[in-house]
Amino acid sequence: VTVTITEPEFGLDLEGEVFSYQGEFGVSCFGESDGSIELNPIGGTTPYSYLWSNGDTIQDLDNLEAGEYSVVVTDANLCQDSLTFTVSSPDLLVVAETHSDYQTWGVECNGDENGFINIDVAGGTGNGTYTYNWSSGQDFEDINNLAPGNYTLVVTDLNLCADSVTVTITEPPLLEISETYSDYNGEGVSVSYTHLRANETRHDLVCRLL
Repeated sequence: VTVTITEPEFGLDLEGEVFSYQGEFGVSCFGESDGSIELNPIGGTTPYSYLWSNGDTIQDLDNLEAGEYSVVVTDANLCQDSLTFTVSSPDLLVVAETHSDYQTWGVECNGDENGFINIDVAGGTGNGTYTYNWSSGQDFEDINNLAPGNYTLVVTDLNLCADSVTVTITEPPLLEISETYSDYNGEGVSVSYTHLRANETRHDLVCRLL
């Protein structure tokens, strides 16, 4: 009698990939759990069984945090192969600001419009990929010629990760000069004066004897 011992045409092999978001990251934003892995066994003898390092026993994984995931696949003849995937994450998107400081005030004098806000963004999908949306209507990074008030900025990256910051531009109180003058039966001193602005020298103050 002749017996032929056969073998599978191809040995068990594994292929697969991590879904990639903008910036080649495995999750969309820092701290998100929206990663996925697609696994494709080739060869061996079906059916296959799966054992992932996170305990799952299915072929493809979804809703993953950033990290490493390994899988062992076993075919019907108990042949095995393994593969490891890395789900990467962008850095946390962070918006920082510095703003005008005129002796602790956001504008130089009461009623001025010389405030400014400078913005620094890090993380997410990286420099050159951010969009800016100011509450005052601007769509660029740094803004100036600002009147006193509140200004909110929302920064969004290519994966729609976002961070925001609110800045209050303050103003000093109005500088006023009050006066009293002598009155001796209608005779005395009259005073002509102008309001002085902060940090300016006194000028145009003229006293005239009656």
